[in-house]
Amino acid sequence: MDEEEQEQVTHAEEAPPYNQLAAEETHYALFTDGLCCIIGMNRKWKAAVWSPIQQAAQATEGEGGLSQLAELKAVQLALDIAEREKWPKLYLYTDLWMVASALWGWLEKWKKANWQRRGKPIWAADEWKDIASRVEKLPVKVRHVGAHVPKSRANEEH
Repeated sequence: MDEEEQEQVTHAEEAPPYNQLAAEETHYALFTDGLCCIIGMNRKWKAAVWSPIQQAAQATEGEGGLSQLAELKAVQLALDIAEREKWPKLYLYTDLWMVASALWGWLEKWKKANWQRRGKPIWAADEWKDIASRVEKLPVKVRHVGAHVPKSRANEEH
């Protein structure tokens, strides 16, 4: 496999708006979100994945980290679902630009730089390495969506 083919395999393309997916493609679409809050003296995060077709959410939670970590955990959860269900592809909708940008090309740059940026390890390297290895095996298209928009507007735009 030449370098151009390798690059095509290891990063995601931009997904179309959700409302422009063909009906049979909507089955493979998942929306992700993550949040972090402080309860007492503990920082807790929660990651969630929403399937519009199944009208169902799945979530996971943990301690420590920031909301960005929760967003990464949500992406990992979406990949878990797609792999478990043996989907041929995944349309991933996220409200975090960092996730979209990483999947569109930063992952490839980080991997070539041994998971470093400016001589320092990238943030959340273990999570990014996991996501990168999984995106190599599963075609993923990702789209950045607005956060916390009214459902009527979300349905129109996403």
